[in-house]
Amino acid sequence: LSAIGPGSVRDLQVAALVVLGLSLLALRRVPVLTCVFSYVGKRSISGALLGSFVCTILLMLFAKASVSIDYDSLWYGIRGDRVLVAAGSVFNGLGLVGPVHYAPQTYELLLVPLMHLRSLTAILGFSILCWVSFGVCLYSLAERLGWPRKIGLLAVALSLATPAVMNISITAKGDVMAATWAFFAVYSIVGYRSTGNRWWLLTAIAAAAITTAFRMSSLIYAGLTALVAISLLIISIFRRRLSGEASPEVVSSVWSWLICGSALLFVLVTLRTYVLAGIPFTEVSTLVNLAQRLGFHLKFPVGGPAPYYPGIN
Repeated sequence: LSAIGPGSVRDLQVAALVVLGLSLLALRRVPVLTCVFSYVGKRSISGALLGSFVCTILLMLFAKASVSIDYDSLWYGIRGDRVLVAAGSVFNGLGLVGPVHYAPQTYELLLVPLMHLRSLTAILGFSILCWVSFGVCLYSLAERLGWPRKIGLLAVALSLATPAVMNISITAKGDVMAATWAFFAVYSIVGYRSTGNRWWLLTAIAAAAITTAFRMSSLIYAGLTALVAISLLIISIFRRRLSGEASPEVVSSVWSWLICGSALLFVLVTLRTYVLAGIPFTEVSTLVNLAQRLGFHLKFPVGGPAPYYPGIN
């Protein structure tokens, strides 16, 4: 929305309401509930214990979020409307000198419609929701791999209980969201191996790209995943493999929307960095050096000489 003109907090709030409203109208089933309540009504001691363990961790996260806060959550969670869109759009810079302010801020931008509330409840609640989505993605991957349900729940419980995952899940950072997209890219590759549908590979490439938009530190994992997907895509093209079992309707609607939406978001976030900083990437020194060798130059105040104004010493 900011790329075509309107990009204030008010505009983004209205856009968020429209998108969420249309999404709720289009929702026909809730597969997450199937995963969460898969053991309800069944006499499975191990499943009940693992489910109770995950629910306990969830309550722990809410309890910890109510009594603690970190600096980034204050900076982007409460003041994001003043450090991201204060100039009227995310494509208008505020003169900040730190390169970190020009890095992909995809996750922080998603929180902009909630920032006028001046409350961390919604901000950290959304972060915990991303933690839940990460668990659902892991469980779906375990099912795609053919693991038993108990083994899948055990893997999810151990992953969600990792201290690094728990601590980052109650901050206004995009690490958990990036991890979710990274594992979804892996899920797509596994889906291709089981169905032979090349749309899975395109989805994996798009998911790997959007992973870096949420957290550039995941570049190595996203890059390897994308490399595997591209290699399999090239091999499948040369072998002239037929498409999988997906119907044309699914291919033309769900897959196309997901791939195009992810690619568009990645392009817009990269374009914002280029407009403000003069190079497409300001994080990961290897990418910065590569961009400079290709002819890109850092803009002031991120880098480079200050603008010259005649008559001012």
